[in-house]
Amino acid sequence: MLKVLLAPTVGLSEAHLRPAFLMLSSCHKDLSKQVDDDLAKEHISKAQEYLGKWNHNIPHGAPYRC
Repeated sequence: MLKVLLAPTVGLSEAHLRPAFLMLSSCHKDLSKQVDDDLAKEHISKAQEYLGKWNHNIPHGAPYRC
């Protein structure tokens, strides 16, 4: 999904996808609580990755809003 949205034919930037990154981070966090330890580590890693993308793509000077 993200590959399609970030493709040049669609033209969205990661900053446009901030709500999706927040949602994906939350989903992976929830999934980490439902699986064994090894798989949970993978989900936590993905959650941190998406949360980092959400946090990194805050437009400079823009007011905070979701």
